[in-house]
Amino acid sequence: MAHKLLFELRPSLINGFLPLLFKYLGTTAKAGFAFLILAAGARFFGIVTYEYQTIVIAAIGLAIGLAILAWLIRFLILPSLQYRFYEDHIEVEQKLLRIQKRTVRYDQITNISTDISLWDRLCNAGDIILHTAEHAEAGDIKLLYIKNPLEIEKKIHSTISMKKKEK
Repeated sequence: MAHKLLFELRPSLINGFLPLLFKYLGTTAKAGFAFLILAAGARFFGIVTYEYQTIVIAAIGLAIGLAILAWLIRFLILPSLQYRFYEDHIEVEQKLLRIQKRTVRYDQITNISTDISLWDRLCNAGDIILHTAEHAEAGDIKLLYIKNPLEIEKKIHSTISMKKKEK
């Protein structure tokens, strides 16, 4: 029996563009700083003879390069995500190099939360987290960079409520 599709969502690439870049720049800055400390220590102890300027430039280049690489990978993944809401379940599908699909029935959802950053507020977007009966974080479904997240959250709540009333 085919299930009736109620609505479908996809991440907003515009909303994910800058936040992802800044997130990865912040994350990789730690790697660049660690490289800077190691390289400066190696220079101090005479293991390498590079000038400190070269070491600093290499650390900054490493951090920025890693950030852009991580950002590009994540940015390529976003368009491959689809969130489909059916009458009795949610289906999350990602089609990139391989197809990954996850299905959760509405009765397994225990809580819904939203995460809307300042950038998201300016763009009218955000993340919606569907907490499931599985206690691990892996049990949560994160709907990333969704347009009008508060409206969509209400729509999900009403869909779940409607399903519970049918029982």
